[in-house]
Amino acid sequence: MKAIVIPSATDYTLNPLLYNCNISHLPVMGTPIQMHRRRFLASNNIDISAEEIPHITDSDIVAIEENLLTSADLSHALFEHHRLRADITVILRNSSDPSNCSSILLDKHNFITGISENYTSVPLETEGIYILSKDAISAILKTDPDINGEKIINLGFSSSLNMLGFISNKYSISISSISDYHKAHNDVLNGTLPLNFSATQIKPGFFVESGVDISSGVTIETPVYISAGSHIERGAKIGGGTFISKNCTIKSGTSISRSIIGNECCICESCQIDGTILSSGINIGKDTKIMENSVIGYGCRIEPECTINPNIRIWPNKRVLKGTRLNDNLIYGSIGTEKLFTDGKICGEINVEITPEFMAKLGCALGTLFHNKKIGVGSDSSPACSHLASAVIAGLVSSGARVFDFGEQSLPMTRIATSQYLLDTSIHIKSETTDGVPCPEIEFIEPDGSSYSHAFEKRLENTFFNNIFLRAEPKFLHDIVKLDGYKMLYIQEMLNSIKSRSFNKNMELRTRSEGISDILEILLYDIELITPQSTKKEFSATISKDGQQIIIFSSNGTPLNNNQILYIISMILLKHLNAETIVLPVSASSQLEELLKGESCKIINCSASTQEFMKTLLKNKLYQQFRLCFDGIYFAVTLLDFLNHSNLSFTALLEGLPPCIYKETEIECPDSKKAKIIEKLYSKYGSSNISVSDGIKIYQTGGWVLVLPEKYRHYIKIITEAETMEAAEEISGIFTNKIKKLAKPQ
Repeated sequence: MKAIVIPSATDYTLNPLLYNCNISHLPVMGTPIQMHRRRFLASNNIDISAEEIPHITDSDIVAIEENLLTSADLSHALFEHHRLRADITVILRNSSDPSNCSSILLDKHNFITGISENYTSVPLETEGIYILSKDAISAILKTDPDINGEKIINLGFSSSLNMLGFISNKYSISISSISDYHKAHNDVLNGTLPLNFSATQIKPGFFVESGVDISSGVTIETPVYISAGSHIERGAKIGGGTFISKNCTIKSGTSISRSIIGNECCICESCQIDGTILSSGINIGKDTKIMENSVIGYGCRIEPECTINPNIRIWPNKRVLKGTRLNDNLIYGSIGTEKLFTDGKICGEINVEITPEFMAKLGCALGTLFHNKKIGVGSDSSPACSHLASAVIAGLVSSGARVFDFGEQSLPMTRIATSQYLLDTSIHIKSETTDGVPCPEIEFIEPDGSSYSHAFEKRLENTFFNNIFLRAEPKFLHDIVKLDGYKMLYIQEMLNSIKSRSFNKNMELRTRSEGISDILEILLYDIELITPQSTKKEFSATISKDGQQIIIFSSNGTPLNNNQILYIISMILLKHLNAETIVLPVSASSQLEELLKGESCKIINCSASTQEFMKTLLKNKLYQQFRLCFDGIYFAVTLLDFLNHSNLSFTALLEGLPPCIYKETEIECPDSKKAKIIEKLYSKYGSSNISVSDGIKIYQTGGWVLVLPEKYRHYIKIITEAETMEAAEEISGIFTNKIKKLAKPQ
């Protein structure tokens, strides 16, 4: 007699255990359900070689659901099937949920007469095993060969086939959920589900396979099953209801209870694992806590000092970074972390890390920090960013925030509008790509238009990851203020700032942003009206997709470096905008600083970080330099106006640039070593002419070297200025070698 496997009548809620895995391959007590099924059928002399219903058969067939573990008396059921000449025999069991209203109805001979929707004290439900006669198989082949248990019973009623109900008093369980999976293991450990295994029972409820190494000082509470090749170190505690699969390592001080541990897992020192399911090949770092009803897919790496909160699901091959408290399922992307920000921004792959759900939660977290405050939202013109802006607005509104929707605009426009409209904060979403994949970037803006400090990032991350959200009552929800017309105000304000009445010089501007292109089209149309068509193009430039940065090219097509851009900005401020004060970052050229001092200009030095540079400019009310440094469109238009108004060519402007030999290198360095490296350099060069406003800047004959730890990246930057490139490279090489040695892991 043969058997076939059919799908379960119920849906599975077993992810991530079933991710890219068939239910038949899911291990129970370390052995796939498929093998348990084969053993059960073999014990009843039934062959399971057939994969589907054969078209021609000379014997009856047993159909068994793929997720069933049972010890039913199948031989007795087959005997009754043949004795009573049934076409279909359905093995039944008393329902595990007596509150279930539906129940199989039987006559006095146990033939099925119908299904009752009325409550019965002991309802009968199908177990998941069906015996089919040749006539039943023939009827199935005429209807739907892709069958399950529900279809078999419906076929019996519709075809007037004799359906026998055989009530089994033996144990069985259909594994369709995580709770079913836990229960199956517990029932095996408690002896209520008799499955074959090869372990030796050391004492009642304590089962150990061959090749297990248990150190002295290990505490074992029953029932526990430890599989072959596993090693339990001294001081570990294995609580009752735990199954440990093959080749696992449980290190000292770790406590595990009521958990299922898959093959080749390593759980490091002093972990706490309660009521958890670990798939195979998982590494858990020390001092990690994994709480009730969490499930971790195969191949995951949980770094030290993490907390996985209750009911969390982590999909296969994920990494959870050190110290993370995971409050949400980790499904998409590859890394779980309590860190939202990278280099002052939130970024990630669209609809993977950055989803509408993520944005709504982010909006609610921001609205919680700025309860009942005015918050602006802007985005670039890509459809993805517009949709994400809508999602973040929904989260903001739900928290009771007063939302000002700027619609599609550039990042500089959002900065300016935040200050002009006296908002408490703003969020801007811009479109970027990484290796051809859309990866939006999200920036947060202070009331003065600058970027936020690291302290704000930590506050937002704490609110976001701990789900500390304020939700406003319906009567306190505010209408959204639409400010779509701000784009035209921005353009008109820029046109009003132009001093030239006509232009005898021109420029060529490029961008990959449709939104920036729209702004340029409107803006340049007005400029071109007062510019002859034959006018020579003085310079060409590319404006970044967010509108903030600009790359200017010299006449030979070479892009200008940061010092050259800073020189041009300084000349515009001094010669065109009548500025008396200029801010220079510590990384600026000394020769530029000397040039500005010769112009009787007040110089304010500041840190090289973008955030500190912005803050210094705005603190000193140097709004024009702020615009020139952080608005590519404004810079391009003002540069053209300066050249035209001064009757100066772009080439002549660059010729005034003092010679600057500049070299920049970066070295990978862990954050833990950055401060120590600066301390050692200070102890060696502290008696020399140095500056420690940002990193350490060491002045030498004819130049200087700046050793600058990156704030958001695991790197140290080495910037060198000298009289010749040979000298710059020599100085850079000396410090590069020193820092490489200091940064090298011990």
